[in-house]
Parts: sequence; C-alpha cells; structure tokens
Amino acid sequence: KPISDFPSSYRDLSFSIISPLKIKQVINILSKIESDIIKYSFMFDFYENKQNNESKIGYRFIFQSYRGTLTDIEINKEIKKITDSVLLIDSVSLPGSQ
Repeated sequence: KPISDFPSSYRDLSFSIISPLKIKQVINILSKIESDIIKYSFMFDFYENKQNNESKIGYRFIFQSYRGTLTDIEINKEIKKITDSVLLIDSVSLPGSQ
C-alpha cells in the first residue's frame, strides 16, 4: 500500500484478566481486529501476577487514513468496537474505564 500523507495516531489499552484460561482468547480477538483505519496493532506489555492470578495485557493500536486526518471521534468509535468485543469475555476488565 502507498504511504499516507496524513498523520497517524495511536491508543494504548491495558486489559486486566483474572482467569489465565482467558488470556489466549483476549490475544486472539485483539490480533484479529480489522478496520479501515487501523494501520497496525501489537501487544507491547504482558504482566503476570501469580499471587492473585491476574494478568495484564497492553495493546497498541495505530490509526491512519488515506482520506484525511482522523478525528478523536473516528478513533474513539473504533476503540469502542475493540473494547466492547473484548469485554464480553468473563473475567476481563479495562481498568480506569467507566
């Protein structure tokens, strides 16, 4: 694909997972997210607290369009789709979200 003339933006999400059995499911969902404005996504952090059986996954999404500069509204719509799909999994939360 050609390089876009418009700037990219990124958002980081950090999911908390209580059940170790759900980690793979979360990673599968996050790695298969498709969107016209997501240029690239990757896991940048994984932390496992064995004392309380909690794991945290940090995931970065890089957004960019070939049509124009993206607005926060456009990006937030995509973030909502992402978080809604992951938060359907039992024992998964997004600390700091409402």
